[in-house]
Amino acid sequence: MKLTPEKQKKLAISVVSMIVAAGCLYYFLVMGLQGNQTTGEAEREGLLEKIKKSETAYQVEKNHRTESIVYQNFLKSYGDKMPGKGVNPDTWLLQHFTEMAARYDLKISNTESKPLPDLAAFKFKGVPYTILGYHLEFKGEFNQIGRFIEAIENSNPLMEVDELSITTGSGGGEHIHTVTMRVSMVIQS
Repeated sequence: MKLTPEKQKKLAISVVSMIVAAGCLYYFLVMGLQGNQTTGEAEREGLLEKIKKSETAYQVEKNHRTESIVYQNFLKSYGDKMPGKGVNPDTWLLQHFTEMAARYDLKISNTESKPLPDLAAFKFKGVPYTILGYHLEFKGEFNQIGRFIEAIENSNPLMEVDELSITTGSGGGEHIHTVTMRVSMVIQS
């Protein structure tokens, strides 16, 4: 069977059209699948990143809880060094500091109790402890001051000097200095 030139032309156009259509279909299918694969890989990477962040957050939380438990156990072991129940912590601290200052021939001239709610909330959320801040002002010679500060910090592991200001030569002579400091101490609330 012989086709007329016109039918041959139509058949050629049809075959070429089908080849072009098949090529286009193949191209769009491959590109679509590649796009889906790229999208799938991006989603997978996003999920892996979320998992990694979750694992990091979990580990940080676990470490904080472990540190908190260790610190709470530390506090319990030094409970006898805290002011007892029913004892005013301000009075207890003032008496403690006055007795220590007398050992080093220092006179405390000014005291002020200042709560530290920002620190207490940070360290002791949900447990029966708080931090008391106590400001002291006194005068003395440099070596007396150093020994007094050392004695304060060594007297109780729950007490530390966390602010200190020394004004030199301000107390009746060059060798007498004025000291302002804040001592913080963990107490049972």
